[in-house]
Amino acid sequence: MAVLESGMMISLVAVNGKYVCAEKGGGGFGLIANREAQGPWEMLAVVNRGIGEIALQAARGDYVGIPSAADPRLVTNSDVITPWHEFDVVYLSGGSVALKAGNGKYVCAERGGEGWLMASQDRLGPWETFQVSVVDDDQALEHFVFDD
Repeated sequence: MAVLESGMMISLVAVNGKYVCAEKGGGGFGLIANREAQGPWEMLAVVNRGIGEIALQAARGDYVGIPSAADPRLVTNSDVITPWHEFDVVYLSGGSVALKAGNGKYVCAERGGEGWLMASQDRLGPWETFQVSVVDDDQALEHFVFDD
């Protein structure tokens, strides 16, 4: 089965067909799915943290996470990986994934991608699923397809 592996550079595409962006490339800013094209701010480095668990690193080196269990906003707020910066990966049919954050909630592209990414949902739906593109030489390759 194909899985996300350490060292991969990926881009995530939300239900609205737009790339997830780590605003300003990191530095404490949030993530939103509002980009038509992929650039450095839309690329994330995968770091394996155990079986089925990853961390995501933004362009400026900050890790994506939630500030706390009470604050579900996805932000790039740390140069170290803590439990709040780890995500369980759920591989779905059709080559999409869902991410479950340290608060036990699924990451959601709020308002279908027009709002900030939040780890706020108990159930999976279209707003909680993302297509993965593997990035090679700063270019998105075909969508990554996971074996069903």
